Amino acid sequence: MAPSAWLRYTAAQTSRIAIAGQSATILAGPPCGHVIDAVGFTVPASLGALAIWLGYFLFYKQYSAAASNLPYSCFLFGLIGVGSTGLSSACVKSSMLAWPARQGLAVALPLACYGASGIFFSRLGSWLAPGDTAEFLKIVARVTFAIGLVTAPMLCVYDWSRPRVPAPNVAAAIEMQVLSSPRPVLRHTEKPHALRTPEFWMVTAALGLLAGIGQMYIYGLGMIVCSLYALPSQTQQALAAYDEAVQERQHAQVSLLSLCSTGGRLLGGLVADEFHARVRRSRTYLLLLPAALIGAVQVGGIFSEDLRALSFLSVGLGLGYGSLYTLTPVVVRDLWGMTSFSTNWGLCNLTPVVTNLVLSTLFARNYDLHTENLEISGETRRLCMAGYRCYNGAFWGTLGLAVVACGFLWALVSRQTHYIPLQKEETE
Repeated sequence: MAPSAWLRYTAAQTSRIAIAGQSATILAGPPCGHVIDAVGFTVPASLGALAIWLGYFLFYKQYSAAASNLPYSCFLFGLIGVGSTGLSSACVKSSMLAWPARQGLAVALPLACYGASGIFFSRLGSWLAPGDTAEFLKIVARVTFAIGLVTAPMLCVYDWSRPRVPAPNVAAAIEMQVLSSPRPVLRHTEKPHALRTPEFWMVTAALGLLAGIGQMYIYGLGMIVCSLYALPSQTQQALAAYDEAVQERQHAQVSLLSLCSTGGRLLGGLVADEFHARVRRSRTYLLLLPAALIGAVQVGGIFSEDLRALSFLSVGLGLGYGSLYTLTPVVVRDLWGMTSFSTNWGLCNLTPVVTNLVLSTLFARNYDLHTENLEISGETRRLCMAGYRCYNGAFWGTLGLAVVACGFLWALVSRQTHYIPLQKEETE
């Protein structure tokens, strides 16, 4: 039984709980990153694992008691979000420090595991507790506690054994060679704070737009499937059979998207490492690849008329969205180093909260404009019978935003074109 039914939450209230969890995950980035940069991995990793376990355990208790309390549920999912941010940020930075020669793969592995965790827990729940949400929540609480118990000490041991270098008053000297002309080598003895550089705002704007577009697609995927399946011939079926058929296709699309997103994270890391090793160019170029792919998906969203075409869009969006979240941290590290990496990455990742909220709201309103009341098996159901026209108006807008994001990235690339960093990999 779904939590919204057992706790008597409406669909809108369930959506608020999900938004609370996602917003907490993103908003916790800068403070958690600052703690990691200042004191290391031990504190955020341990507290993050504890927060995740506590959030799921308390929600299991609330669900079992059928105690509806929307603010409390939002708080618990926010607690889970903060814990996951602290733990995952600690894993990403420690991985990058452990593998300085394979920065792309170092970012990709923990992020890919993070992305694949939804599939893992979904399969685990269907195997151990089919149809029993309370038991599933208990399993998630136990498994996350066990994972934290095993992995957090490893991070702590690495943190304690890592050689300590006193922080200098200024950043280490960075030698930059001009590729386009024989001018002398430039030596920079000080790195400006990320917030004071135009590159930061270009990266932040592009990430906010592209990630918001991707999240709009992800959260609107169920409605897209419903509109493409809800043809007049199907609506004459029994209502239970119709719902089952739609849910089956929704789950298939979500699974395909999740798998491709995980694959995109790994592929982005491998490409970043190969590009860094073989091509004497800034890795900011690579951000144009997921941007172009996400933009192409918006074009497909305007014209795709069936579920088979939607599968290709889910593959493209998954690969683009996944690789975006691997390549952007690598670029952040390249531009501003490892000393304040977690803080800078957390700050860059704030903007998708706003763009996702705005775009998802506009998508839902555009969809609602095309819905109508229909009688199906004696019940009234609001459905959109216009096929891809139910939602493609939203994709015209997101296509424009994708073009704007590509413009920001092109401006970023042009600022990096003439220089290539020759510095050794940073360690702390």
